[in-house]
Amino acid sequence: MTKTATARQLQAAQQEHNQWVQQQQQEQIEEQQQEAQQEQEYAQQQQQDNADEQSDGDQPDEAAPEPEPDLGE
Repeated sequence: MTKTATARQLQAAQQEHNQWVQQQQQEQIEEQQQEAQQEQEYAQQQQQDNADEQSDGDQPDEAAPEPEPDLGE
């Protein structure tokens, strides 16, 4: 095999590897962005729930749970 053919193969393998690395990094970035978005949506939902509870005033959303009967020991 000639030197240029070997060099070309090496270059092709290097490019392939670089593309693979870039793809891995891209997937990682997308995953992180997705997680951040989910956390943000969750936080917004929590804020909305809190605002709803405050606007309800003294009325709890659910009836207070009845105390469990004390069965003794």
